Amino acid sequence: MTTHQGHDERDNEDIERSVVLARHALDRALSDENEIDLSWRTKEPGTRASAMAPNALAFLARVARQLRPAHVLQFGSGLSTALLLRESEALRPRFFLTTIEYDPQFARETVLQAGHHMLLDTFALSVAPLVGRDLAGTYCPVYDPSAIHPASPLPADLVLVDGPPGPLGGQFGSMVQAVAMSRAGTIVLLAEADRSAKRATLLSLTEKFADAIAVSQLAGLQGRMTAIIVRNPLPCIALVEQLDSAVEPLAGERLSGWPVRLTGCQSDVRRSSPLQDGSGEATETGGDTSQAPALSEVRFADLERYPRTLAVGGANAKTIEFLNSTSSRCIAEIGIYHGATTFQLAEFLNNEGELHLFDFEDRVEQVMSRLRDLGYTNAVGHGNSYKLLDSYNWSLMKMLQEHPEPIFDYVFIDGAHTWIHDALAFLLVDRLLKPGGYVDFDDYRWSLASSPSLRPERFPLTADLYTPEQIAARQVGLVVDLLVRRNSQFQEVVSNKIFRKLGVPSSFDPPADPSIRQS
Repeated sequence: MTTHQGHDERDNEDIERSVVLARHALDRALSDENEIDLSWRTKEPGTRASAMAPNALAFLARVARQLRPAHVLQFGSGLSTALLLRESEALRPRFFLTTIEYDPQFARETVLQAGHHMLLDTFALSVAPLVGRDLAGTYCPVYDPSAIHPASPLPADLVLVDGPPGPLGGQFGSMVQAVAMSRAGTIVLLAEADRSAKRATLLSLTEKFADAIAVSQLAGLQGRMTAIIVRNPLPCIALVEQLDSAVEPLAGERLSGWPVRLTGCQSDVRRSSPLQDGSGEATETGGDTSQAPALSEVRFADLERYPRTLAVGGANAKTIEFLNSTSSRCIAEIGIYHGATTFQLAEFLNNEGELHLFDFEDRVEQVMSRLRDLGYTNAVGHGNSYKLLDSYNWSLMKMLQEHPEPIFDYVFIDGAHTWIHDALAFLLVDRLLKPGGYVDFDDYRWSLASSPSLRPERFPLTADLYTPEQIAARQVGLVVDLLVRRNSQFQEVVSNKIFRKLGVPSSFDPPADPSIRQS
């Protein structure tokens, strides 16, 4: 079997594992008989054509509790938004909630319904006009991508599609956008009051994306809700990436200063509408929202955000192939994203030794939860916040505090790919890596300029954060060339990628320099 074939098979296994876990979550939610408190629910405002039925709302809450998502995405707003905010506040850790609404009036009503729950710093509300676009040969409304500001860079684990309504063109476009903002194993719930419109949407989806999704009918919720499990979001991602910004909206309007994320409030500002221009600076509040000022005092600020998704493939085949030639028992992975490589590392260890995972808190918790579901109990999570100057380097520092002697046999560095993060990361890893252990770098030739996700043309903030020289530079390569290769204690065993720390004999006898493995 070739390495490429093995890589494809592992990718397929990861997809099937994710789909099975999603089905189990749906089954548990359907069989869950615990009462869901909906006593807070008020009648949907008169401007709404319809509202989600109580049993559909209750099922949505049960799915969230069973799935324990890191990021929930919602097309359309209303009572379901208030429900999801309450669920997020009750769960630990809270999940991020991104709500996308085309109608400013509906958005205003959602703010009032949500009450103080709007103050969660894990919530983002975008008003995105509907624009007509061609998707896979179907002309349909989509939410203007340029106006969508997610609460988290993570793809969604759970999606509710409850808009736009049938008279405005139906939900085929928003379903494509939902899949594009998801991952393998994401559950997408389609809530459509018009049964014929829902059938048409599902028919179009299954005809055009048969290999990308799996439809699951929900017993007891026929006519109210249908579940779709994402198998492969890439076909929809490719379509959505081609969408241009809105010129003439079909519905909705642009709001200058619309609050794309509620980041806090100011008690010293003049009373104003909660949806007034967020021209003032917003300050963070504490976690206790019970003492928050009235909504009429809340001010908002737009935040630039790191991209929601990154162009990351499956498990790192070269890493797994090499690792299998070692007897490593304490492994660290710095930068785990969705855990494609993590699951292979866990399989290699087979619950022996320890697997240390470093990334953002929500990513770590999400992958740790899946590992537990798969029966792996030897993973140790090290999550960091989304604060601008926080990173996995702080977690590595804390490990140095706890472990005066080296503990790692193998460290895979697949993090920020930038000098400012990974130069220090390598120096810290060196202190934590046993003699005879290995440090493994991903993407030696990567640069910001070549990144599909971070190149300035795609993500303009990159040009504000880095100089042209830094954007063009291969920053992982700089770490390898200037810090690793110049360190006489490291011997290159896989070209531009894997280095062994000298000092004690190893079970793996690395090749001499003239025959270094080529990556």
